[in-house]
Amino acid sequence: MIDAKAPLDRYLDAANCDDDLERTRLHQQHAKSVAGHVSALSKRDYQSLVDGALDLVVMFLPGDAYLAAAASAQPSLIEDAWAKGIVLASPSTLLGFLRGVALGWREQRIAEQAEEVARTGRELHDRLSVFAGHLDKVGASLGRAVTSYNSAVGSLESRVLPQARRFSDLGAGSGKDIGLLVAVDAGSRVLNVVEPTSPELMPPVSIETTPA
Repeated sequence: MIDAKAPLDRYLDAANCDDDLERTRLHQQHAKSVAGHVSALSKRDYQSLVDGALDLVVMFLPGDAYLAAAASAQPSLIEDAWAKGIVLASPSTLLGFLRGVALGWREQRIAEQAEEVARTGRELHDRLSVFAGHLDKVGASLGRAVTSYNSAVGSLESRVLPQARRFSDLGAGSGKDIGLLVAVDAGSRVLNVVEPTSPELMPPVSIETTPA
């Protein structure tokens, strides 16, 4: 939060004054006015009025001479303002201050984006783990189905078809050949998951389909 309503009347009066003692008195009044504005800003509770976190308020004086005169008349002015969460800034210091704030915000955004990438990666890894578990169950079911099919084919070839073919030998067949059933040799492949060597690395997942 930047406030640009600093009182400058006494300083302007001093600038137009030819009397050294009067100028000094006006500079002291200028310092008191600046200190009074600092106190007023500290009581406004901008944190409750502005969305987001406000660590401090910048009180801008539109000339280095304004700040220098006030600080010269009241040496503790800048430190007292800082203690109240108010930063006194002139044009020469405000730019550097704003650049520092911008850099801090950029680093914060980078940190937030990095955390979002990490969170998304963890979520994707969790979903892949669940999907791999389901796929492994499908493969196991296919393997059991192939085993059951081959067992059924073996039983049909060894125990049922020989009896059925005797009907043809006895002249009671339909005239159609009963073909040979071939067992399925190929089984479902194993899902290989390579565990990472470091928790920061995403484990590569190799998924292979069941051959036709």
